[in-house]
Amino acid sequence: MLVQYIGANASKLKMPAVAHKLPPVPDLDGRRFCRHCDTTLPLASFPSGRRRYICRKHVWQCITKPSKLKGMHDARKKRLWMLWKRCWTDAKTVFKQSRVMIVQSDIDALLEDLELGVDGNDLLDNIAILPVDPTRLLCTDNARIVDKLARRQLVQACREGGAERYALELAVMG
Repeated sequence: MLVQYIGANASKLKMPAVAHKLPPVPDLDGRRFCRHCDTTLPLASFPSGRRRYICRKHVWQCITKPSKLKGMHDARKKRLWMLWKRCWTDAKTVFKQSRVMIVQSDIDALLEDLELGVDGNDLLDNIAILPVDPTRLLCTDNARIVDKLARRQLVQACREGGAERYALELAVMG
């Protein structure tokens, strides 16, 4: 077989293709090898989904963190992330919800409805997004933009008097 690849016609013939992808290495005893740690770790140390040979710690350090830092250079994206993070924290700690249904693009759409003047960036630093009904998940239909002082009062009302007092304070604010 090698003889047919040697000679004048060698440039016209194609070499046999070599497999570019190696078969996956099986996970033995619930452990997998991390290429960055250079050791085997329990499967719980790896992200779920597609099989990768990089543990969660190194996925954060090598992939996610640099991408996040790159995105934080854009002031608008940074403020959107900060508003979303505040929504998520409030949902978890104040309203005792498991998750939020609002994403950064929804927050951006809510902000487009606001009249942002010359001091638009300063306004974005002084607002928060809270649910109208604290018993429902935060989503675009259940979101209201308030200033930070009003947020502080509403959160305090929710902590002290529950959903009823929160709704009453929100109604008083208009």
